[in-house]
Amino acid sequence: MNLISYVFQQITGGRLSYLDCSIRLYDEAEVKKCSALRQKGQDGPLWIAFYGDSKIRDKFVNFLEMTRNFNWHIYNNTIKEKTSTTWKAYSTAHKKIHYSVSVAGDHDAKLDFIWAGKGLDIYNKSEVTGSELKFWAHNASRVPNLVIVGFGSWTVVSGSVTDRESLNQFSECADVWQSMAKVLSVLAARTNVLAWAQSRTREFTALSRINAVKVNKEDFSKQQRGTVLVQQLDHILHYSRLFSSTAEWIDEVMHMALQDTGVTIWDSTLPMNLLNIQECQVLHDSGMTWHPTYTDHSCHDDIHSDAYTVRDENMMIINLLCNPFIEGNGTYCCTK
Repeated sequence: MNLISYVFQQITGGRLSYLDCSIRLYDEAEVKKCSALRQKGQDGPLWIAFYGDSKIRDKFVNFLEMTRNFNWHIYNNTIKEKTSTTWKAYSTAHKKIHYSVSVAGDHDAKLDFIWAGKGLDIYNKSEVTGSELKFWAHNASRVPNLVIVGFGSWTVVSGSVTDRESLNQFSECADVWQSMAKVLSVLAARTNVLAWAQSRTREFTALSRINAVKVNKEDFSKQQRGTVLVQQLDHILHYSRLFSSTAEWIDEVMHMALQDTGVTIWDSTLPMNLLNIQECQVLHDSGMTWHPTYTDHSCHDDIHSDAYTVRDENMMIINLLCNPFIEGNGTYCCTK
């Protein structure tokens, strides 16, 4: 467990020095009790929508893992598949989700993950994107209790322009957030909307990937090894550089676009992410990035938050949705 997450959960009891309130630490049974109470309330059953790229997907998946006692069933929202299966069976058969899905659980609880790596993707005329957000903002009789939005990296790394070094990609990212702001301002008047600040990158991680390829070189012929290493070097020189150099810029664009919209900027777990990066740097310098003991530190991953930080983020989400419904929460964040 990363140090700040351990302190957060075990020593301080959910108290972080830079917050003026404490985070309540819920167990599965308490979350389910909260869900039952919400079901009886005027806001209806628990419903959370996760809207964004793979960073937001990680929170969706982790939330499901934290609340397995809800007996979640997952529905693929693509045209090809309309059947449902248990989350346990699905997660065993699939490593990653690259499309929009919904899950339903006890107490009529519902979670949505909407794959939107480029937000509304206003430059992709061949696809209808953002329809869920627009429907919730303007037409739906009921909306999610909470909508979490997070994206940005892929609008910069793989914009519509053909020249991947072009500054036009930065303009496109800004345009997308401006378009998002128009929809989110309407939606924020109806429900809680969180805009998640971009996690920072582990700039040294791609080097560890090359080392891992070298360690497993028996899996490749000499020619294949050369091709793989060239691909990894391209990753270092381009994608890692863009991801690492644009995260703060994307946050600034988001901040400017969402001013006075009613959307809450969510950046309170960024210090956890930054400390994890420091820990990963130590492991990298010690040659232990790929050691199985530190798998949940995610040091082998360039851009995604570690598992502990994601879990703490979901604990904050639970506080936001459950504290008003659980007695004795007067000293905790998000009580009102």
